[in-house]
Amino acid sequence: MLMAQIVRRLLPALIVAAVHLGALAVGQAQAGDLYAVDKLPIDASGASPSEARDKALAQGRMRAFSIVFKRLTAQANWANVPEVSNAELEEMVTAYTVDNEKLSTTRYLANASFTFSAAGMRNALRRWGAIFSETQAKPVVVLPTRAGLGWSNDTPWAQSWLSVSQRGSLRPVVVPMGDAAEIAMVGGVIPEAATWEQVAPLAEKYGATEVWITQHSLVPGGVHVNLVSLKADGRKPSKYTVTANAGESEPQLMVRAAAMVRAAFEESWKAQTAVNYGIHTTLEAAISFNGLAEWVAIRKEIADIRLIQRMDVLQVLTQGARVRLQYLGRLEQLQAALSQANLDLAEQPSGLFVLAKKGSDVSQLPEGLLEAPSAAVDTNAPTPVSADGAPVTDPAAQTGQSAGMPSTPSAPATSPAGTP
Repeated sequence: MLMAQIVRRLLPALIVAAVHLGALAVGQAQAGDLYAVDKLPIDASGASPSEARDKALAQGRMRAFSIVFKRLTAQANWANVPEVSNAELEEMVTAYTVDNEKLSTTRYLANASFTFSAAGMRNALRRWGAIFSETQAKPVVVLPTRAGLGWSNDTPWAQSWLSVSQRGSLRPVVVPMGDAAEIAMVGGVIPEAATWEQVAPLAEKYGATEVWITQHSLVPGGVHVNLVSLKADGRKPSKYTVTANAGESEPQLMVRAAAMVRAAFEESWKAQTAVNYGIHTTLEAAISFNGLAEWVAIRKEIADIRLIQRMDVLQVLTQGARVRLQYLGRLEQLQAALSQANLDLAEQPSGLFVLAKKGSDVSQLPEGLLEAPSAAVDTNAPTPVSADGAPVTDPAAQTGQSAGMPSTPSAPATSPAGTP
């Protein structure tokens, strides 16, 4: 009896916690997969149940494609979503599921989830000449606060941020659980007095390098939003005003305000990282590492960066390696992509680049790896591109030892994009 009473008293709190955890998990999963669209409502009618279902799925595929297109491109391009046939979309979709199906003799309703092929989407966007980004930033931790008070998730403003954090994004945002331990980490932080040192432990917990402390105030006809962005190198305040739409409720207005603030930062990130895939550039870099395990880890991080199309390993020593990277886009875009993997790429006076884990000591790099790049490497010359957007390479350059093994510049080890 006593146990039943305890369970009844705790059940509401447990349910809230479970919902928050579930929503956060879903949000993080979606943020990590730019090419998946989950639980999209579909609804269509037809002469038969099967015809209605086929129509609903076809419409759902097109809507899902449009969502992914908008994730990867700047808002200025959203009016130009390419016309894609149903057959083309079926080829791009690698998996789909439906749940909550409801059907009659002429109508079909369900929630559909679609996953697109990253390579298929990428190749299609290149054919259409789209400028887009696939560089996903580290998550941003968002702390919704109340006027004059600290962070709390028990508010409509916090729920607004939680709802927008559940959508896939190049700049994913995370609203922490907000339990007693996390609240203690930041000590009731408020925007006016917040410092990076105060929020850094929470940022580290979620793998973030930036924290937004947000506060809103309802005003006649809209809402004001104050935001302080905190990073290790300082703080930056910003303010936004969102005008209410006719008939819009306060909760709807707050959700839209949170979405608009997030969209402004996301647009800035897209402008920084959107790539012209007609630009292919090559550079040589000395990679600093401390032991085989770190070398393997760095190679894996490089293989996961979509801008890097190819890596030739020219030389490997105990504390470093010399590589040649062929990449898409501009140098600063490559550096931004590497930074999201905790890697720094810095140019030396000789024209050589040094690549290393953030904060690591590169002074121990062997001198033999720091020679100026060979005259054959033109770091500013674009590589020829084939009709499908792939670099045209000399077949002879494909030979060599397997990547990661010592080799000489005359016989480079090759790592095509996507392989360790």
